[in-house]
Amino acid sequence: MPLYFPVKEFPQFLPREEADYIPFSMAQLPNILPLFSVPIDSPSARAMEATLHECEVTHIPGEIKLCATSLESMLDFVHRVMGSWANPNVLTTTVHPTMSTALTQNYSVLRVSKEIYAPKWVACHPLPYPYLTFFCHFTENTKIFKQSEREREREREREREREREIACG
Repeated sequence: MPLYFPVKEFPQFLPREEADYIPFSMAQLPNILPLFSVPIDSPSARAMEATLHECEVTHIPGEIKLCATSLESMLDFVHRVMGSWANPNVLTTTVHPTMSTALTQNYSVLRVSKEIYAPKWVACHPLPYPYLTFFCHFTENTKIFKQSEREREREREREREREREIACG
């Protein structure tokens, strides 16, 4: 199964006070680009536009979403969805060894775990932006599984495995 996993270093979160001070909307994009010295017709500007669009598009029915621009806003969202008493268990995608390419690769599914019990969960995915921004969302009636995959890297003739969580609605 061909999958694409972009390889990149991510910037850091800004403190909430800074992130909340910077405009974050499609309407303000022409004013945001100069703040980060991003040329208007550059690939970075198009990526920022795509991020803002994703954050402003109407959510699907039953989905609660937020684009978190600070760690504090991400935690507030998680607690709003799961409850302020929640002690979240964080699951991440793991790659062995460290990823080195951003090409679409073929993955073989090695195994899928039994359902991970999670009556409520929030998934967060990094988005391209000058500072760390995550698209976080929750959808009811979704099941979570851990999937192990093996990738065959074409040009280097080597294999590596990854584990990631998958959601099925």
